[in-house]
Amino acid sequence: MRKRLEPQLKRLAFASDELNDYMRKLAVGVCHFGTPKNGMFVRDFSLRDPQAFQALLSWCPLAVVSFVASEQIGLLKPILDSDIPVVNASRSQPSEKMAVVLGDAEEFYTSVTRIFHDNHIDHICQVAMGEVRGPFSTQHRYKQFALKHNLPYKSYWLKEPDSLKDLHLMETVDPEFADWLKRVRKPVGLFSQNHMTGCYIARACELLGIQVPEEVQIVGCDGFEVSTSTRPTVTSLRARGEKVGARAAEMALEMAENNTVYNEVVLVGGFITIQRGSTGSEQSDECNVDEALRFIHTHACNPVTVQDVIDHTQKVSRVTFHKHFVASTGKTPAKAILERRMEEARWLLTQTDISPGVIAGLCGYDDYVHFYRVFRKAQGVSPSDYRKLSS
Repeated sequence: MRKRLEPQLKRLAFASDELNDYMRKLAVGVCHFGTPKNGMFVRDFSLRDPQAFQALLSWCPLAVVSFVASEQIGLLKPILDSDIPVVNASRSQPSEKMAVVLGDAEEFYTSVTRIFHDNHIDHICQVAMGEVRGPFSTQHRYKQFALKHNLPYKSYWLKEPDSLKDLHLMETVDPEFADWLKRVRKPVGLFSQNHMTGCYIARACELLGIQVPEEVQIVGCDGFEVSTSTRPTVTSLRARGEKVGARAAEMALEMAENNTVYNEVVLVGGFITIQRGSTGSEQSDECNVDEALRFIHTHACNPVTVQDVIDHTQKVSRVTFHKHFVASTGKTPAKAILERRMEEARWLLTQTDISPGVIAGLCGYDDYVHFYRVFRKAQGVSPSDYRKLSS
């Protein structure tokens, strides 16, 4: 007899007003913690959709994990007013109803300083793009770090340009920023914790004829898709979004079930550093993790193997590639392929009416039985039951 679907799974919502690589990593972390096999189910809501709040509240989640900047925190008011506990994974003030979990900024600034000092760059400056000045800004946090460690505090605030989403089409640089880039004492190390800012700086330097990395070195915080979109490519220092997401989900459950209150921001350590051309360390063509990640993101839902990734992107042995990939990403190539497939499967099951049998093929599985087993092992329920849980 077919086992009945467990109706008492705890519902956990993930809500965000942005869509970028870090958001995907956060969502993966939340989903990994909140699987049906762990007694939970996660559903994603985009706060950019005006109907999202009503849909979220109608779904009646036990708790919510969100990514909403402090200046947009009013977006969460309908949720907080309904007494649903929230864990926000963006810079904001904790309260009785809302906890905050972040990557450890101290670790980020320490790593940035070490990267530049290793390259004999002592003149270091932060670039903050588009954020609201105040106690939750990266400028404020970096100033606290600099004062604590008796370091010079230098930061430049830059308004977000219209060309940010299409850097390859960008032909002009903000006049004030261009003037500052030309005048700033060189060599200089510039870094940012804001999305796409590192690549914007690289593109601006290219247009202004400023040499990277000879005159300006750059550290950003983006994933490989963004960080490799400029020439030279941009060194990235990224919080482990999956780890932050999983911790946020754990905290949300504690708040809902035990009335736990987090009065202080919870910090999650562990950053991934991939040095690229902007700090003079372009990855060797002999072992290119960026190309492997790009290939997996694009082709994982085809019937590809780890050997296919190596054959199409590498010039090294399987052992050497595996070592470099794990060191750069914190996971094996096989796990990266599986996570990408499961991400696509979850989306197709919750956002479309495509049959599970067809979804198996769309996610790289020729055999539905194999897909069924892999999905059930990862999520704790069958593909069909997962779809029912999302309704």
